Amino acid sequence: MDPETIVITSPTKIITVYGADSYFGAHMVKHLDHTDQMVYGFSQNKDLNFDEEPMLVQGREKITFEPAPIVSDWIVVCLDPGIGVNTYFSRMKHLCNYLIEQEFFGRVCFVSSANICQSSYKEISEDTVVCPRNETDLALAIGENFLNVMLHHKKNQAGTLVVRVGVPYGNEVGLSDTTGMINRLIQKAAAGEALEVVKPTEVKRSCTHIYDICEAIIELLATGDLCPFLVNIPGETLTIQDIITTVTERFPVDINYRPCTNDDQDFFIGDQHLSDEYFKENSDYERKINFKKWFNDTFTGEFTKSKPCISL
Repeated sequence: MDPETIVITSPTKIITVYGADSYFGAHMVKHLDHTDQMVYGFSQNKDLNFDEEPMLVQGREKITFEPAPIVSDWIVVCLDPGIGVNTYFSRMKHLCNYLIEQEFFGRVCFVSSANICQSSYKEISEDTVVCPRNETDLALAIGENFLNVMLHHKKNQAGTLVVRVGVPYGNEVGLSDTTGMINRLIQKAAAGEALEVVKPTEVKRSCTHIYDICEAIIELLATGDLCPFLVNIPGETLTIQDIITTVTERFPVDINYRPCTNDDQDFFIGDQHLSDEYFKENSDYERKINFKKWFNDTFTGEFTKSKPCISL
């Protein structure tokens, strides 16, 4: 055996990220690697199989598992709903059946979105009605329900944690394609493209930098068996107009207003103001990044197309 290799047979500080090549997954791997956890990353492009070689292994030591990393304390599911609702459905169904077959005894964290919640002008709490508007929302709603139904029957021992986030922004790992309304607006404006926006722009969105999302999730994972079943990751409440004004002050581009469609991913009518009451009951984490300060600090100096559109 390689002298640098340690064989671990007990489930101690081991986390598997399923979808390590997605926006959320790549950032979760980056942040977990700064902790003392061992991180195994598997691609979202195929069904999870612990007998196959993971796409990455990160940690302070090179580790060989005996048995395979089914001994993970946590599996963090970061599948991108952009892979398509049918593929997403298939991946989640296989994941749940696979964990049941393997008698997985750890916990599963599922990264979801508050976009699946019913539009309203009230705070979105953990018991707000789920009402998907498009296939992206539908995929996430399916994912939540698969975990809730399939992993909580047949005396299965796997625990679950669903975290819902608002509008993420930022790109710490140099991805060419990023998730979220803010990232999309910045990328277009930085490229000199006109922004297509829907009125009213005074509706609210809960905006959270990817750094704060990952760190908040990691703190929740650390609570182990005491973690909640479902919790919002609250963000900074901004109006869409606040975001547009900040972006266009730096990148002055045209704004074209278009009609709102019922399935609009970014500009749905109604506020997205996440309640933080339950989060504060389960975590002491305080958000570190303010959107306007981050934007001004990030996009200073002359912009060139060779420069990454979004970076920290």
